[in-house]
Amino acid sequence: MKWHGRLETLGTALVLQLSFFAAALPIVTLAPAALALQHEWTRARNGEAAGIRSFFRSFAVAVRANGILGVGIGILLVMYAASTLFWLSAPSLGAGLAAGALIGLGMAGMTYWLAFVVAGSRQLDRSVRVWFASTRSLFLASLARFCVGGTAAFLTLIVVAVFPPLALVTSGIVPAALADWACRERSPQASRS
Repeated sequence: MKWHGRLETLGTALVLQLSFFAAALPIVTLAPAALALQHEWTRARNGEAAGIRSFFRSFAVAVRANGILGVGIGILLVMYAASTLFWLSAPSLGAGLAAGALIGLGMAGMTYWLAFVVAGSRQLDRSVRVWFASTRSLFLASLARFCVGGTAAFLTLIVVAVFPPLALVTSGIVPAALADWACRERSPQASRS
C-alpha cells in the first residue's frame, strides 16, 4: 500500500499546485497564494486533509491578514525581472557584472523567501511584523538548509523561464517542498551519521 500513499501525495501536490497557480495569476496575490500553499502542503505532509477548498480558505485568510504584502512583492518582482532582463540584454562587461549581481540578489532573496513563507504559513492570520520576526529566527536556525533550498528554487525558476509550460506544475510546489525540507527537524540519528 506504499504506492497508494505516494500517489495520494502526488495528487494532493498537483491539486495544491494548480490552486496556487490560479490564485497567483494576478501577480499581486503571489504572496498570499504562496503562504496558503505552504500552509496546506504542511497540513498534507502531517496527514491532515488538504485540497482546493482548504487552500482557498487559507488564501482568503492570508489576503485578509496582509493583502498589501502581495502588492509590494508584486512590484518588487516586476522591477527585479525588468532590471535583470535589461542588464542581460546589454552587451558590455559592466552590464554582465550588474546582471550577475542581480542574479546573486535573486538567489539570496529566494533563500529568505522560503523561510518567510514557512514562518508566515505557521501564523497565517497574524501580521507581517510577526512573520518577519519568526522568519529571522527560523532562517538563522536552518541557514545552510535554506541556502541549498533557495538555490534549488531559484534554479527551478530559471528552468521555468526557459521552458514556460513547466510553470503550471512546478512554480509553487517545488519551493513549498524545499521550504518544508529546509525547516524540518532532523532526527538525532540523522545528525550522528
